[in-house]
This record gives sequence, C-alpha cells and structure tokens, in this order.
Amino acid sequence: YAVVRGNHDGCPFMVSVLATSLCRTHKHEDNLSFTLFFDGLEWLIDPSFYSHEYKAPLPAYLRSAAAHNCLALPGRKYSIDPGLAQIDGTSEGTNFVIKGQHSAYDNVLIQREICGSIDRLDLNVLDRAVAQKFYAGGNNLRLLLHCGEGIEAQLQGNHLQLIHPDSKYLVEMSMPNQKCKLHYDELSGANIRGVTGLGFMQHTSIYTLECNVPFDTDLPWTIKVTKPQVAR
Repeated sequence: YAVVRGNHDGCPFMVSVLATSLCRTHKHEDNLSFTLFFDGLEWLIDPSFYSHEYKAPLPAYLRSAAAHNCLALPGRKYSIDPGLAQIDGTSEGTNFVIKGQHSAYDNVLIQREICGSIDRLDLNVLDRAVAQKFYAGGNNLRLLLHCGEGIEAQLQGNHLQLIHPDSKYLVEMSMPNQKCKLHYDELSGANIRGVTGLGFMQHTSIYTLECNVPFDTDLPWTIKVTKPQVAR
C-alpha cells in the first residue's frame, strides 16, 4: 500500500494506492488501483464486497480490474498470484511521487506514477501499458475510474467534472484523450458498469468513466480541485 494524507484549503484528503501482492486470499484484480477521499467524501472508490458467489456476474465484475481505478484489459485473464506487483514512494518537502508496476496480464506490463503535494489536491498521473514480445490479444485497453455513492459526474470531451451536494468543491479531471464514456447503473448486457457493492447482497448505482487508450504510449492525466465560479 501507499497512503498519502494531506490538506487542501484546510480540508483533509487521502490518496491510497494498492499493490497487495503477498497472497491470493481474498485478492481482487486491484494492482495499482487507487482511491480518493476529500472533504469528508469518497470521490473515487474501491468497489467493495457483494457476495462470495465469485462466478456470478456481479461479484465477478466487482472483483475484476474493470471495477477498479486502474488500467484494465476487460475479458483477459488476470493472475492474482503473489509477487506480480510492486510499489514504491518518495517524498521531498511537501511533494511526493508514487511509482508502481504489475504483470498480472500475460505479456503485458502495467505502469503507474502519481505525483502531487500534501498541501494541495493536484495530482499528475502517468499510466502506461507495455505490450511485450508475445502479446497477441488485440487492443482492449481501458482506463477506468469509479465515483463514490452520491457523486455526480459530467463529461465533456476529455474533461470530467465531479460534484456532490455536500461539498463546495469541484473535482476536475483531464483524461488522456476524448475516447471516454460515462456509465451508470448498467447491469444488463455484455458488460456491467456503473455499480458498486455496499455489503452482503447489496449494491448501488454510481458513475463509471471508461476511456479507450492505446498500448506503448505515455498516458498523462490529472486530478485537481477547484471551487465553482459564483455568478455576480
């Protein structure tokens, strides 16, 4: 795990990044996934638990990489064997850097770097998926982000804006490209999206962002906090 705690404009925030690669027990496909807590709210979340019927569609989705805040190859085999993920962090003054990588997909190396500061919520993320010599799976690479319960999302081009009625702030994201789509409460069809677990046999609808991204390319994107303009 990497955990960063800071304050933005007097409001606490926390960023946590996962690389739980010590054992298979209860392991989800969550290498290099992260969560964001700010101003008393969960803005980007882990999908949580639904049931132990692991092969049923909803719990299978919630355990998968597609239900986490990470680069994913939906439909491809993902290994939860130990030792496939690494994470490291450094800090200098108020600035921090978190770097990690994993090889849970055959012949693919997933990399992530998160840079920021503990005195403001302004994150620069750099993702990359390297297709290695024997990879022949086509391009189904996706960057996925999952909003917390009650978070409202608006997407325009590659710009995603998150709001909540209990916060005076906007959380704004600039994605790597405009091949992005918002999902909400999609429980039928080939792919489940826009839903999270709340506990045993309980779930709720959320916004999920899915962005189609290429292999072997730096994928920079940002998260920052602003306040809405007040009309005079």
